[in-house]
Amino acid sequence: MYADYVFGCSSVNTDNVLEISILYRFLMQSHAIDETYGIQPRKGFRGRELGRNMDQLDFGKKYGDKIVPGLLKSYIKAGSVIASEPAYDRSFGCTDFLTVLNTSLINENYRKKFVESS
Repeated sequence: MYADYVFGCSSVNTDNVLEISILYRFLMQSHAIDETYGIQPRKGFRGRELGRNMDQLDFGKKYGDKIVPGLLKSYIKAGSVIASEPAYDRSFGCTDFLTVLNTSLINENYRKKFVESS
């Protein structure tokens, strides 16, 4: 029996607000963010001053893909979505994106590689 959902944190090794804002904007433009889960980081862990006013600036497309960690790119290609705003992890000095994969929506190539081969 397989799980319907798989989830966890995808960490980005930065606490730089501008980098996280650019990355978050890129993920929004790429439709990789799904806010329907209604999840938010707990108070004290929310991203500091995320650049939501960056709508008029198009940093995301130009720079966002360059700062997306490879593992997060793979999760998104597999069909995962980011389910909340990023959370700041003080213990590790990084930023975490809650990543959720609805296994019924997994990309067919990933299904063949990881699910059907096991």
